[in-house]
Amino acid sequence: MVPSLVDAIVEHAARAEEAAAPRYSIAGELLRERREAGVTGLERATAGTPWA
Repeated sequence: MVPSLVDAIVEHAARAEEAAAPRYSIAGELLRERREAGVTGLERATAGTPWA
């Protein structure tokens, strides 16, 4: 569930980065983490749980 949710947020944020994903917003941080590391902290934190 978490990867699907993060995918949707990042996809939306990437469309209109300045409007949809300002720095330090949840969308902005997920987008930044995904671009830098390929995986977000939220995804790492929930790996191996029922939410993954």
